[in-house]
This record gives sequence, structure tokens and C-alpha cells, in this order.
Amino acid sequence: MGPSPQFRGRFETFQKSFDFACLALIFTHFASRRDGPGEERKARMPQQKKKWISLPEALETLGVSRSTFDRWRRQGKAPKHYTLPGGTIHLEESELYAWLDDHAQVGV
Repeated sequence: MGPSPQFRGRFETFQKSFDFACLALIFTHFASRRDGPGEERKARMPQQKKKWISLPEALETLGVSRSTFDRWRRQGKAPKHYTLPGGTIHLEESELYAWLDDHAQVGV
């Protein structure tokens, strides 16, 4: 024989109010903080402005033609690049130099 209907009703009311109280406590905790969850991690990371270069500038830096770059893109060998909605291609300067360091042939 289970609990009486009167007990079950009181228990369910208690459980609902307990769940609400827990949610209210969690909300109050995060609302009282200046930063939301994860903001602390972002604040610790140094914020550096990325320097973008256009494809013609990158081709000059690499010393290759556009057709060579396009061939590298098809082969999946090109440096990381971003195609903007207008179709122009830009590269992040630090990623381009990192790619150059990874593909440098020293003493050849």
C-alpha cells in the first residue's frame, strides 16, 4: 500500500517549490556575477587584434602566382584562408607565417 493521496499532494507541492527554489538560487548566483559562465576564461586570454592580409599581398609574400595558390587550394595544401561573401580571399597574417614556418625547407 502506497502513501495516502493527501501525503502525495503535499509531497508534490513540496517538490515543486523545492525545484523552484533551486532554480532561483542558481539564477541569483549567475545574475549577481558581472560575467556570465565562461567569461573568466575569456578575460584571462590576451585580446590581440588579428591582422588580415588580402590574397594579392599573401601571394607576394609567398612568391607564387594565383594559379599556384589555386592549385594548392584544390590539393588541400594552401595556408588557412577565408573567403568572404563577396568572393575575396583573406588570410590571417600570423597563420600565413606559421604555415610558412611549417613548410620551410632549410639548406636546400
